[in-house]
Amino acid sequence: MNTLKNLTKYVFLFAIVGILSFAVGCSNDTTLPINVTGITITGAADAITVSNGETLQMSAAVLPLDATDASVTWSVASGSGTATISTTGLLTATAVGTVSVKATANDDSAYEGILTITVTAPNVAINIAAITGVTAPVRSVTPDLTVVETDQYTATITWAPSDSPYAGSTVYTATITLAPKAGYTTTGVAADAFTVSGADTATNLVNSGVVTAVFPATSAAPLARVELGTAADYVILAETLISTTGVTHVTGDLGISPYATTFITGFALVDATGYATSSLVTGSVYAADMADPTPANLTTAVANMITAYNDAAARPTPDELNLGTGAIGGLILAPGLYKWDGTVGIGADLTLNGDANDIWIFQISGDLNMASDFEVLLTGGAKPENIFWQVAGIATLGERSHMEGVILSQTDIVLQTGSSINGRLLAQTQVTLDAATVLEPTIL
Repeated sequence: MNTLKNLTKYVFLFAIVGILSFAVGCSNDTTLPINVTGITITGAADAITVSNGETLQMSAAVLPLDATDASVTWSVASGSGTATISTTGLLTATAVGTVSVKATANDDSAYEGILTITVTAPNVAINIAAITGVTAPVRSVTPDLTVVETDQYTATITWAPSDSPYAGSTVYTATITLAPKAGYTTTGVAADAFTVSGADTATNLVNSGVVTAVFPATSAAPLARVELGTAADYVILAETLISTTGVTHVTGDLGISPYATTFITGFALVDATGYATSSLVTGSVYAADMADPTPANLTTAVANMITAYNDAAARPTPDELNLGTGAIGGLILAPGLYKWDGTVGIGADLTLNGDANDIWIFQISGDLNMASDFEVLLTGGAKPENIFWQVAGIATLGERSHMEGVILSQTDIVLQTGSSINGRLLAQTQVTLDAATVLEPTIL
């Protein structure tokens, strides 16, 4: 009886084990792989060309995205050109023409993606050294913005500073950017490979077509003349007094305003209608109390004289400041603007050298003192009507000295015995002469 019970237990256990084994077997069905159904090949940056001797990285996009094995094997087939390709898809061009790049799926599908790549002739480094068409900056000229195009490149220019037209006394830098044409490149260009006519320096980095050209400073802008207006109608013009002693010789007209005729002394005037004459004057003499239109004319002339003085005094940016600390005798001065914060002395001959169009303006904050027996000399065609002495104090010409130019004094002008001037005496107070000679310039 017990034996039968035990046998029954074993049979029951075997039955359960069998059922469980069947269930487990049913749950171990094999999952089928997902094969590749499409491959798209692209070059880096979507390139479909590569220069001979250079490389191009290829990539393969596999579909479906959940393919079990998305790996590919790279190969390349020669066409009219040749190339090699690495296991990672790096294509190396070896001959000009076309090649077929192939990516083959590594799964059972053996699907192939194919892309035709063109191998082009390699670009040549730009080797035309001389950049033409860039003109060295010249004051008042409009800058060049393009260069002469070549077979190898086009180019543009930017200027610093960006003045148009060019200013005077300025150093300009041109940045010239070369754009290679088809078949050319800046790769392989040596440092400082280019030249620019008229530039002090022309520089570029290795493998760069950006050229920096630095040019010499442009010439200084010429000074504009000090416009005298109707004050230029007079060789001597003053507001309070014009006096002379000794035998003075004046060529040109005299004028005084707002003071009257009685403040013109030593000339033995002979009255005429609206003006006077004198044996010492080759010209006419005018005063504010004479008949019309003389008073109005003189008022305008004096106003113009003051305007001219202020213009001369206000000119900015002198070429020389406090030259010789005010002692300028013995010097040779080029055209330009000269300024002194104090008194100026001419203790030896002074030479002004320039052509007929050149301008000199002397800004003197103190007095102007010219020593006896010295003179101002003009060379090179310089003209007295283009020379302006703006004097805040008293302008004094020593005995037997000779001056050239227009003296614009805020106070007095004094010509001592035997002194002379080829120019004009324009004083906001008085002019005093002693046997002096005053000659009006031929053209003013």
